[in-house]
Amino acid sequence: MFVAFPHYISLLWKVAEIVLQSESFLRLSRRSAGPVTLNANFTLNQINDWVMKRILSLFILISCAAAPGFTQSASKTERHGQVWVGNTGPASIAVKCERFEGVQAAGSYNYFCWDACYDTLVNISVGTLPIAPGDTNKFFYGAYEPRTGTGNSTITYCFYVDGTPSDSACLTLTFNENSPLDSVYGIIAINPVVGIEFIGNTGRNEILGIHPNPAKSATALSYSLMQNVNVGQLVVRNMLGSAVYRSDLKGTVGQVIIPVGQFNNGMYFCTMIVDNKVYATKRLVVNH
Repeated sequence: MFVAFPHYISLLWKVAEIVLQSESFLRLSRRSAGPVTLNANFTLNQINDWVMKRILSLFILISCAAAPGFTQSASKTERHGQVWVGNTGPASIAVKCERFEGVQAAGSYNYFCWDACYDTLVNISVGTLPIAPGDTNKFFYGAYEPRTGTGNSTITYCFYVDGTPSDSACLTLTFNENSPLDSVYGIIAINPVVGIEFIGNTGRNEILGIHPNPAKSATALSYSLMQNVNVGQLVVRNMLGSAVYRSDLKGTVGQVIIPVGQFNNGMYFCTMIVDNKVYATKRLVVNH
């Protein structure tokens, strides 16, 4: 857990001190004719028992300090998708992060880091990160490891002021074995006075834009949703009507990064479906 890192150093230093004391006792016993004793007349075996109990207690403390976050060691093939979160309002805000997993490639795994790096099973950050007026937080990244998995995995990350999850800004990323190892995918701006400013919430269910269009390798589709939406989905179809890409839509505003590098050249139709009703369709041209 990143925020608990100084505590790790302190605890581990205490462990090292105890181990060094134990070793000095052992060296002293080898030079002595009889058992080593302290003022309390403890024998060496009693001292060793005391040392081991202290070490065990300290390791338990370290384990408690690490929950629920944990420290990840990135592998050489782990992909990191960065999202920067800014505060354009007049007051400081405490922001939480939530993850939504879409279709996942078999054999892959993912996690995210916000106020801490969380286990793969955790979807909502336990803590928040403060962002001062005018500042941009660049701590977040979503980590994706393809392992033996091939194909696309879609993951949506939403950010909101603590206590207002219904007013969130989301970014949907698509990862695969060919994704860059480290890349900034988007910037989100939050204003606690007027609500989410990222892109611009119109209060309607609509596709706000697709850029770039025509697209070569990837394009960003921006959208706005009403707050009472139950299920939102984006479906991209080719000229034959076959669905080539799907993604859930979360939050009140957001972006979906569509990996068109795997599409054939031609025209596609991006359709927003909200609660089983079609609200908008926009054309997308792919030209590699």
